[in-house]
Amino acid sequence: MKSMSEYDFELNKICKIINEKKYRKIMVQIPEGLKIYHEKIVSTIENGTDAVVILSGEPCYGACDI
Repeated sequence: MKSMSEYDFELNKICKIINEKKYRKIMVQIPEGLKIYHEKIVSTIENGTDAVVILSGEPCYGACDI
């Protein structure tokens, strides 16, 4: 299993966009293979913005699934 540091989620860029657009609620859908990192992804976004993150529990399959 890869560590989270081996992926470039661009969380700083995501937080910057959320802050610039002044979004207050966002939904995150994570491919099945990356759901093990959901806590870090959600907490980074919530700590870096004023937005509330809603995590979708629905399966996400397709070309982007790892």
